[in-house]
Amino acid sequence: MAFCAKCGIEAPAGANFCAKCGAGLGGSAVGNAPVLAAGVAGGGPTPPEDVIFEGSPSVLASVGDLLLCLVTLGLYALYRWLHCLSSRFRITTQRLEFELGIFSKRRDVLWLYRVEDLDLEQPFLQRLMGTGNIEVISSDKTTPDLHLNGLAGASQVYDRLKAAVERERMRRQVRTIDVQQ
Repeated sequence: MAFCAKCGIEAPAGANFCAKCGAGLGGSAVGNAPVLAAGVAGGGPTPPEDVIFEGSPSVLASVGDLLLCLVTLGLYALYRWLHCLSSRFRITTQRLEFELGIFSKRRDVLWLYRVEDLDLEQPFLQRLMGTGNIEVISSDKTTPDLHLNGLAGASQVYDRLKAAVERERMRRQVRTIDVQQ
């Protein structure tokens, strides 16, 4: 049994071209399983993942955080450190993984092809510290909104994330349809 490497449909024995998409089957048909099982809706090879960002939010994300640390004699720094210890992000060219919590942990993955909108926010006090906030709005059922607050180099992360989202949506042939009532 052979399958088309482009669309994943079963090809009849001895066929040279796929009946659905017209792709050549000479040497590109997969013998045991459809290519769709590889994780790409449109078929084809999965490109390697490159890491865009890996880490936690900055402990002192803004000048306001720095001033609060001074006023509270470091107690706010302890609170911020625990908060940053409980948040870990890994953004690659295909997915956004995050882990939240210190004692009880929540771990989730947001595939970039599901991202519908990205927002970058850099208030003045955060810009002074070189940090910012990224809001990710997606069609994911468990995480429709994700806030990445206090990221160092947020502007560069935002630009690379935006490009990766667009590449993933094109690679997986994802289209968004707005329906108005």
